[in-house]
Amino acid sequence: MGLKDRLKARIEKTTQSSYKEDSVVKTGFDVLDYRNAKILKDGTPSPGIAIGKYCIIIGKSGSGKSTLGIQMIANIAKSIGEEGLAYHFDFERATPKERIMILSGLTEEEFEDMYEIKNTNISSDSIHDTFVNLKREKAGLDEKNKKIKGFDKTESLMESPWEKGKEIIIPTPCLIDSIVTMYPEELDTEKVNEDKMQANRVAKGNSEFFQKQLAHIYDANIIPIYVNHIRTKIKTGYLPVPALLNYLTVDETIPGGLAQLQFANNIFKLTARTKLERDSGFGVKGFMVEVKLIKSRSSASGHSCMLVFDQVNGFDNLLSNYYLLEELKHITGSGHGYYLKDLPEIKWKRLNFKEVYSKSKKLRKAWRRVLKEALMSLVPDLNDIENDIESRREELLASGEYGADIVTKKKKRIKKENLTNTDKFKRIKKNGKTTYESRKSGKIYSRKGELIES
Repeated sequence: MGLKDRLKARIEKTTQSSYKEDSVVKTGFDVLDYRNAKILKDGTPSPGIAIGKYCIIIGKSGSGKSTLGIQMIANIAKSIGEEGLAYHFDFERATPKERIMILSGLTEEEFEDMYEIKNTNISSDSIHDTFVNLKREKAGLDEKNKKIKGFDKTESLMESPWEKGKEIIIPTPCLIDSIVTMYPEELDTEKVNEDKMQANRVAKGNSEFFQKQLAHIYDANIIPIYVNHIRTKIKTGYLPVPALLNYLTVDETIPGGLAQLQFANNIFKLTARTKLERDSGFGVKGFMVEVKLIKSRSSASGHSCMLVFDQVNGFDNLLSNYYLLEELKHITGSGHGYYLKDLPEIKWKRLNFKEVYSKSKKLRKAWRRVLKEALMSLVPDLNDIENDIESRREELLASGEYGADIVTKKKKRIKKENLTNTDKFKRIKKNGKTTYESRKSGKIYSRKGELIES
């Protein structure tokens, strides 16, 4: 036996570690699932989000973050079937049971059976306890009762909720809304916004929390979906600063510490776009929402897709697919009659599309065929990922948002060294602020080395 074989045998004998293959699960929103698709070894896409990994939904107020999270965990639970169960930690105390039932399409009986919402006496500690208990309960079950195979499911999910025929531990989706209001149990929540020391403790507590949960959520196939807010960064100096993450703007910041960004498998940014009115277009009051992949460990970041948001019923998968087909010109026609290019004999108006779709089996069959092709076009070509990164880098370099911080750091360091040289600069007070005047040129510099007066 060679050294390599002996080492392998020794490790297998003395440790409990093993390798677990990653899986993904569909969220029920086809355009998002395919845009974020994981590419399998044979080159085929596996659409959805990762099981056992953090997913974060960010956006400004009113962009539909909580709605998307609620619908995602409900869709995942429903796709699992009899053993499906969704957890919802509502730290913002903003979503009543009745609203969840409308958004999820769950009946009263289904809600009681598969949707657990908590909004009192909750903290990051109670989330930790829930995750630990889920792991213990699943570990205590025999193989037959804790695992489930991928299978053909509903029309809206296109295929199996995960890889067809693959047996995995039953997934458990959890929504935490939101990170900015999630605190450890021992903190006085009323003082967090007033006391900087308390806020720092929250950030540190969140960092420990996200690290601590990694093993639990992965081993137990928990799918934590966190909601967080985008805030506008207050500019405090003249020097340019880099964006917090690629594909965020330089003035956008995300509260709650950096650990969430580091450990997230996906970060989806929601941006409200075109308004929709009830008496035109799709016949819904709401708006189009752009979902951008700010971070994706399964696909290429920087890509985006569009979802139709109905303010009454939430995000609409069918109408979002409609928008994609129209965007790719698979749907043609005018206000008097639209139709699939592959099926010109069946026409509709946008306002009554859903009615025509529900009544025509022929249209639904053709729709599924065309949609499959359209969704495949959303899957980023891995060969083009580097080109996408390069083009984004050039764009950022041109705008000064990327790469500029390296340059400015060097300039800043040189200027600071010069500013401390009293033979070349003298420190003076100007308008109540400390500045530095060049003894040779008379130019005035700020404490950061920025030229403010020549």
